[in-house]
Amino acid sequence: MVPMDIGFALSLLDVTDLAGWIVHCAEHRITGTFNAAGPTATLGELLDAAQQAAGTKLEFLPVDAGLLNDAGAGVWMGSESLPLWAEFPDMPFIGTLPPTLCAVR
Repeated sequence: MVPMDIGFALSLLDVTDLAGWIVHCAEHRITGTFNAAGPTATLGELLDAAQQAAGTKLEFLPVDAGLLNDAGAGVWMGSESLPLWAEFPDMPFIGTLPPTLCAVR
């Protein structure tokens, strides 16, 4: 199952990379305000890449957000969530800060 719109943008960051960076900053006493971001892609691009990495082809079943909500599926995270489903109509680009804006200079 996938949301009806798999063209929405999202930004992913590997938690292992983030943890390593946090430890590095702690060990080297690096302080400040930081914003960590990964590259921006669409959910469709991410699903295609996952299929390619797994060497398989899946059939996506688009499901209306109302049906997902009625079934108790949560948005984005939590034990009852549909991972990576981030349907926030008022904030279509939430979590998609370009990593170039976060680059160390």
